Amino acid sequence: MGIRLYPVTRDRSKLEVLAGVPAGTYDRLDALKDRHTAEESVKRAQGTWSDYDDGYRHYCETREDADLGTLDAFLTFGWGKFRDCGLATGCSGRLDDLIHCLVVLRHNGIHVDVALTEGLCWS
Repeated sequence: MGIRLYPVTRDRSKLEVLAGVPAGTYDRLDALKDRHTAEESVKRAQGTWSDYDDGYRHYCETREDADLGTLDAFLTFGWGKFRDCGLATGCSGRLDDLIHCLVVLRHNGIHVDVALTEGLCWS
């Protein structure tokens, strides 16, 4: 698993920029997940839901659209595992000082507008 680095912001438009996807992708991802949830509810009521088959089909459908897949992966994994430079210590934590955040990001080769992150967290 490992410790992964994430932006603190929950602002959907900022997350789209940080993930590198077009505006509106978050809304499209939500709509897709809502449809998957509705399909799952119907199939569970009918006794035909299969975690493996239907869950995998939903996963594949999310990944068929590159932008949806990119955003979904970013929301789940952030920027991935990272190397600490002495500022982001421990198994989990948070940095709010944007100068320190910039140091951590650059140390890991991540070049984004640090102001959009509103800080960093890791777990």
